[in-house]
Amino acid sequence: MPEKKGRAVSRLSGKKLQAAKLFADFTNSNGVGEVSEILGVSPTVIIKWLGGEDFTVELRELIDKEAAARLPDVYKALLNQCEKGSVPAIKLFFELMDKK
Repeated sequence: MPEKKGRAVSRLSGKKLQAAKLFADFTNSNGVGEVSEILGVSPTVIIKWLGGEDFTVELRELIDKEAAARLPDVYKALLNQCEKGSVPAIKLFFELMDKK
């Protein structure tokens, strides 16, 4: 994402940016219908945006940022399962450690 004075600048603006943020929000499962209703645009417009490279690049970046922010909680949950003796969790833990 382009940067300006130390801050990330989005390649999208207005409702298009709002749509990308709604799709990237892990706390909601917004689909095309919900996003179009929230923003007051037709589902056809949302689908057109989803097909655009600028939108998909921005959406991927927003999702990556959201996922990275949740990593500490994910590792904590994994370690809790390991402590409870979950074999799949222990296996995953060691697989992740091998990748570092």
